[in-house]
Parts: sequence; C-alpha cells; structure tokens
Amino acid sequence: MLALAACSEGQQLAPSAAPSEGASLALSSGGLAPSAGLAPSAASSLPMHAPQSFESAPSLEAAAAQARKLGLPLLVDLWAAWCAPCTAFRSNVLVPSFRQELSTQAVLYELDVDLESSASFTERYGVFSLPNLMVLDPQTLNVVAQRTGFIAREDVTELLASARTTMQAPSASRVRLEQAREARKQERFIAASKLFEAEAADANSGAKGEAMLAALDTALAAGEPGRCVALAGSYLSVPEATLRLALLQSMVACATSLPESDAARRPALDLALSVCEPMLKQPSASFSAHERAESFALAAWIESERGNAARARELQLARLDILEQAAARAADALSASAYDPARVKALLALDRAEQALELLTTRARELPQQYEVQGRLGTQLLSQSRASEAQPVLARAAELAYGAPKWIYKARLADAYLQLGDLKAAALHYQGALNGFERLPAGQRDLAREADTRERLASAKKLLAAVPQ
Repeated sequence: MLALAACSEGQQLAPSAAPSEGASLALSSGGLAPSAGLAPSAASSLPMHAPQSFESAPSLEAAAAQARKLGLPLLVDLWAAWCAPCTAFRSNVLVPSFRQELSTQAVLYELDVDLESSASFTERYGVFSLPNLMVLDPQTLNVVAQRTGFIAREDVTELLASARTTMQAPSASRVRLEQAREARKQERFIAASKLFEAEAADANSGAKGEAMLAALDTALAAGEPGRCVALAGSYLSVPEATLRLALLQSMVACATSLPESDAARRPALDLALSVCEPMLKQPSASFSAHERAESFALAAWIESERGNAARARELQLARLDILEQAAARAADALSASAYDPARVKALLALDRAEQALELLTTRARELPQQYEVQGRLGTQLLSQSRASEAQPVLARAAELAYGAPKWIYKARLADAYLQLGDLKAAALHYQGALNGFERLPAGQRDLAREADTRERLASAKKLLAAVPQ
C-alpha cells in the first residue's frame, strides 16, 4: 500500500521517477517501494545481499510479551533500506544514549518492511508511510499513537506522552481513532479524513499531530485538495517545528494539486511561504541537517510554483550547501550516503546533472554491496539515456536487493534493455519482475506497479513480434 509521498517537490513515487527525497513515504495502491534510485541505503555497513534486521525481539509477539512483563507500551519503528528519512532518524535520533533513555519508557521493536516476515504486520496495520513510529498497546496490539515523516528526539517523547493520554482518553476518542485508521486502511479516504479532522478538533485528544497530518493526506487522497488547503491553514499554529514543517509540506502538495485558475491556490502558497521563511532564518534547535535542508527545498518548491525561478535557485543553492557540509561531517561513506538523495535532487534542480552523476558514481565505488547505492546510480544513468552503463549497475542492484526493491530494479533493468533495443532481453526481465511482484506477500504487493509492469511487458512483446525473424 505504500509509495513515497514527497514533502517538498512532488507527490507520489513511481518506479521510474522519484519526486522529492521527501519527509515521508505515503500511500498509493500497493506495497512499500523505493525511490527511483535516489534514496539512501540502510544504516549498516553489512552487505545488503543478506537481508538485515535490527529488531529488538524476534517477533512482534515476543516484543509485546516483553512490554507486558515490564508494564510499558510497545514502540514500533518501521524502516526500509531505501528510505532516506528513516536513515536520518536511525542515525541522528536513535543513538545509543537515547535508546538507553527509551528503555525506561517503552519496548522498542524495529521492523524492516521489505523482509518477507514483515508482510503480515504491514497488512494488518495498513502501514501507509515511512518513516513511521507506532505505539501499540501490548495487551491488545492496537495502535494508540502514531507519527510519520521527519521525527526529532522531542517528537518521540511527545509520541509516548500522546500514547499515554490516548490510552486514558474517553472511549469515544479511542474508537474514533480506530475507525479513522481502519477507514484509511480500506482506502475510504473521505470517511477517514472527516474522522481524523474531528479528532484533531478535539481539545482532549492525545493524537492531534497524527490526526492533523492524516486529515490532510486523506483529504488529498480523496480528491479534495481545496478542503485539504483550508484545513492545513487552520493547523499551522502548532508549536512543534517538525510537525509544522510536515503540515506545510502537505499544504503545498494540496495547493499545487488545485488548478492554476483556482482562487485558493495562490493565497495558500503565499501563506505557506510566510510560515516557512522564519524556519529558514532561525531553524528549530530540534532540526537536523535533513530538516533544515528540507525547509529550503520546500521554500524553493513554493517559489518555483509562484514563478520566482531566481529565488528558487538561491534556495536550492542554500539547501545544497547545508547538505554538502553535513555529508563532509559524516563519520564514513555510508553515513554520508544518507545525504545523497537530497544532494542529487538539489544538483538536478540547479542543472548540474553531471555533478550528480559524479557523486553517485563515487558512492557506488565506495559502497559496492549497498543495493540502493547501486540502484541510484543505475537509475540516474538510465534517465540520462546511458543505458549501456546503466545495465550492469542495475543488474547488480537487482542481485543485491530483497523484497519488492529486487523486482523494482529488475523492471528498471528491463527498461535499460528496452532503451538499448534488446527487445528479447527486455521482455524476459519484465516477465521476471512481474513474476516477482506477484509472488510478494499481500502486505507488500503493489497492484499499480504490477499493472504498469504488465503493460510494459505487453508493449515489449508487441514490438518483438513485429521484428522480422
């Protein structure tokens, strides 16, 4: 059910083109999916050909049993190797000292969503975005609090406090949240949005942040961008900086979904910019380099939509400077690679495609066992019509990857063969990718991606049949 929903330069991630590195990965019609080769690798230096698990317990049930024994809530961190904000959260927030602090407040259970063993969880809970922190009641395993997008240390503490409030809240509030989450899982987005809106308006709610973001995202998914814009405007006074940034991103996504002739479009962009600009001048102390850079990316997106190309370029330059400095301070190549997706996006926005390619090429040499590093390079080469160079790199990415990403890179490898004119190889790899997608567990399947691959396969076969034998 998941694909990357961007926060600053686009809305939805597809196998062939990624929008923004984004603050979160959001719902489409299938399973979690990596970006178009522009997301970071997992926060580990181990080879990616062996699926890695950072789970604190062998299963959800074991983690819940431990939480019950200790009388603590269960905090679930959902992540993926290709999720840039996940890597930032795990590298910058879940440091050993904070993990130790958390051990007295919750039992932490970490789940790589691309592992086959994770499919039952993603199907059960309707996981709709990454990064994603869920707090579960260990007795019932029901969700009592949730946070998505960029997550600061303070947000984790706030989330656990919210969970305690929700668990003590009147039953009507708990029931409303459960109904809203279930409606979203079933893709009844209008009903979900109205339920989340009601929860956000409840003065006694312990889940206001979750409800606000979910109300906006489901309103947009329901095809109601105007309502989304109106709601967002009423939420922007929240004190939490990371939440305010996420709300702004949703607001701009909704505003840019409106027709240019819509009277609400320009005022919404103007309002978003007026709230965003103070973040550029005086960023929150809780912001990491990722959030600071994302603030500039958001402002650049808004200015571009407002027709101010020169200002958008200035903002992209500032964004790139933040990211370059952060990458230079990183402890090693793997840590630095977490900034690569955003650096590439900024370089492309500045018409520096060759520099972007140089960055990705260097990183691929440094991290030959990281599938997403290889995939990023292969996808960028393919986008520049350099299929002969992309082909072996994408083949390597597909070999190293696991879960849905393996078949996504298999399909991109087929795209490379198609670009090279090798129709037989293209059809063979499209068929392999389709077979792989169809074998994924229900919680990881993406029907839209399967349909796209099926169409590409049919097109390749049709072209192949027209070739004289």
